[in-house]
Amino acid sequence: MAVIEFSLYRFIARLVNPVFVLWLVAAFASPALAQMTPPNLPMAPMTASAPAAKTKIALLLPLTGNAAPLGMAMQNAAIMGLFAANNPNLAIVPYDTGGRADEAAVAAQKAAAEGATVILGPLFSAEINAVAGGAPNLPILSFSNDWTMAGKNVFIYGMTPQYDVAAIMPYLESRGVRMVHVLYPQNAFGKAVFDTVKSISARGAVALATDGGFNPQNPKSLRAAIEKIKNALPKNQQTELNRYHAIIIGESAPRLNAINAALVESGIAASDIPIAGTSQFADADYSSLPQLLGAVYPALDPRATAGFSIRYQSYFGQTPPAMAAMAFDAVGLLAALPDVWRTGQPTAVTGGMVRFGPNQIAERKMIVVNSNGGQILQN
Repeated sequence: MAVIEFSLYRFIARLVNPVFVLWLVAAFASPALAQMTPPNLPMAPMTASAPAAKTKIALLLPLTGNAAPLGMAMQNAAIMGLFAANNPNLAIVPYDTGGRADEAAVAAQKAAAEGATVILGPLFSAEINAVAGGAPNLPILSFSNDWTMAGKNVFIYGMTPQYDVAAIMPYLESRGVRMVHVLYPQNAFGKAVFDTVKSISARGAVALATDGGFNPQNPKSLRAAIEKIKNALPKNQQTELNRYHAIIIGESAPRLNAINAALVESGIAASDIPIAGTSQFADADYSSLPQLLGAVYPALDPRATAGFSIRYQSYFGQTPPAMAAMAFDAVGLLAALPDVWRTGQPTAVTGGMVRFGPNQIAERKMIVVNSNGGQILQN
């Protein structure tokens, strides 16, 4: 298990090009990257050893299995965050969860036994209880968006549906929308979207018009929910009256192909009626989703993450997934507040654009963007 210490980075950085250093560190943490050809630069011999790190971050991600590409990208981003932190008392040790609860439990137990002071990860909600059980005395900063797991020593760093809806509803209201129709799968995420819309509409100027819940395993149920929404819309979709209505879709990016196909059958498109989604829409490929081209969704400010994306691509030769920036920022947060995370369970800490309140769920400054070109619509 490779321990990555920034103090070691600084020593090597005095001797060689920083780009080579970043590749070298990434190669230690990632077997796949170790196969890449490093920059053709001279390397001086190392003659010094790094001091022991005071803050040891156990990074729990799926480095094997179906989610390995995302896990590896997030590990790369975390390494970049460590490099950027310039903190000699910080170290990261990666542990593979395989995306499985049982493997995550073993990883957490090993991390605790090896002296971890904080756990960053896991990625999936099914792993969180297992990780908490394996390291009950360590603060856990999870990338999951499952808000129900927050509490005790678990902090949720992912973007939750409640905060997504809280960001998108004021935008729709500011654009004159007065009636919303919610299309959502009847699972925990979709119901959270619907319940939040219902709660906000009860005390605002935008009314909840249609409950478009559907069984995500049943295509007929999806088509029936869309037909229900269509029947509640103005009959002439080209009239200005349609702009008083909007559809909110509470579905994840991988499922949007099915949504798009059903919208084609119904004749509903974002070009005719405002359609809004959650932050999950950020990872969708809109070249294959014509009905959703022009939909709006809440996101992290791309101006704040642009520098990260450019550096990531220069180091690793590919565009990072949206969640990779989250790993980069999380390491920066831990680096900025190491004592808080190491000695207790903070109820209100701030790092960059993230704040944790008493519910131990990350709150972020979100913006609204258009899926057609990523144009920023509202800060």
